Amino acid sequence: MNNDGASVLTIDNSQNSEAVFGKLYYLDSLQPQAVRYFYIQGGGGLNIRNISAGNYDVRYKDLEQGYISKSEPMLVQEYEDAYGSRFSEITMTLYKVSNGNMQTYSIPESEF
Repeated sequence: MNNDGASVLTIDNSQNSEAVFGKLYYLDSLQPQAVRYFYIQGGGGLNIRNISAGNYDVRYKDLEQGYISKSEPMLVQEYEDAYGSRFSEITMTLYKVSNGNMQTYSIPESEF
């Protein structure tokens, strides 16, 4: 589901020693729904490819401490222009950065 686009989301977990289990949620339906699941080792990263256009967020669980977080919504866009097809390439880093480009929020298990 939601895998017929050209957009890419890169999730960087290289600054953490803890592995995470996560879900990419599609937000443009009546109920937000998980459309991709992923595991990233501590110190690793992942590219989620072929994402369709729409609004999404990322929810992930730190597998050592059990903390669950959610990103702010992100818009994935695809369109044609005079130069060809354009699509989103988004990078999300899973650690706290002062003045970073994406905020995360703690959420309960029921929202994961």
